[in-house]
Parts: sequence; structure tokens; C-alpha cells
Amino acid sequence: MSFYFHRVKKESRNTEEEKQKRQLKIQIWKLDQFIHIICKNLAERIVIFITFTPLLEDLTQLQNKRNIKHII
Repeated sequence: MSFYFHRVKKESRNTEEEKQKRQLKIQIWKLDQFIHIICKNLAERIVIFITFTPLLEDLTQLQNKRNIKHII
């Protein structure tokens, strides 16, 4: 019995939408690092003002991870 495997070419990850998603994830990571530094110095929950609109589910995860009261 013989098998034939056909290699399927992956779609390019360089579509504009994928680039934007990666950029947003990088921005969220940078924001997370910034919040981490702030939270180390503050014992209470803080309010963070965000000037860009990242992916909502990532922002919610960040809010839960850092125990932030409100993200506006």
C-alpha cells in the first residue's frame, strides 16, 4: 500500500488584516507591560485610558489578568 501526500501551500500571513492583528497584539503586549509596571507601584485597582481600539477579547483578558477596574 502506498500513500501520496500533497503539500498544500499555506496562505500568506502577510495579508493586510493579519498584519493589523499582529500590530494590535504587539500594542496590547506593550500596554500589558506598562500596566504591570504601574500595578507594581499601586496597591489598588486603577483606571486606564486607552487611545486605540484593540481586539475586544484580548483587552478583556488583559483587564482580568491585571485586575483592572475599568478600561475606557
